[in-house]
Amino acid sequence: FPLLSLPAFITYALSTALVPSISEAMAKRQHKLVEHRLQQALRISLITGGWSVVILYVFASPVLTLMYGSDSATAFIQLLAPCFLFHYFQSPLTSVLQALNLARAAMMNTFIGAIVKLIVIFVLASRPEFQMMGVALAIAANIVTVTFLHYATVLKKITFTIYAKDYIFGGLAIGIAGAFGFYLHKYIIFSHALGIQTLWEITLTTIVYIVLLFTFKLIRKEELSRLPIIRKLSFLK
Repeated sequence: FPLLSLPAFITYALSTALVPSISEAMAKRQHKLVEHRLQQALRISLITGGWSVVILYVFASPVLTLMYGSDSATAFIQLLAPCFLFHYFQSPLTSVLQALNLARAAMMNTFIGAIVKLIVIFVLASRPEFQMMGVALAIAANIVTVTFLHYATVLKKITFTIYAKDYIFGGLAIGIAGAFGFYLHKYIIFSHALGIQTLWEITLTTIVYIVLLFTFKLIRKEELSRLPIIRKLSFLK
């Protein structure tokens, strides 16, 4: 499922930066900084993963048609897209475990997830009514299991506050943007060319999603100001 894994490059890049940062903070016993870095990483994963869920769930059929010439895998993409939101959380959590010298625990969590996947495949994939959908459900079960195990392991090691508001607002942003995208896809025609139509739909849905992120303060101005391109624009003003 390379299409589902494509947005994960952002969380992988984030994870690479997390290991030395958290290791240094732990060495200095700066536990508040460790929590702050992890909160940031998870929020960024929610933002980027949420956009991916919206686009791949709502526009699965046209995107698959444009990329592969067939939309036969639409049902699988729509099943796995929401579950892959957990996959985007997995990378920063794995990096935190490595930084906390819990690589062994991370490996055991992954091993347990693999066992869960094999069990689900054995139970479902062998049944005619499930077939390949059983494999997709097994992958989803593996992703969710490993992510929750990683999260539970981190909670045992460090004090970590769960800001439910961010996740509730993130869910609202995903839901509202998804509903908007679905409406565009079903009722609005920009062009009879599939590529142009899909591009317009994805662009407008992305704009709505970004506006919602700012509205719910999931993206903060002070964080944007640290980006090089934003600093340059500010300097030009």
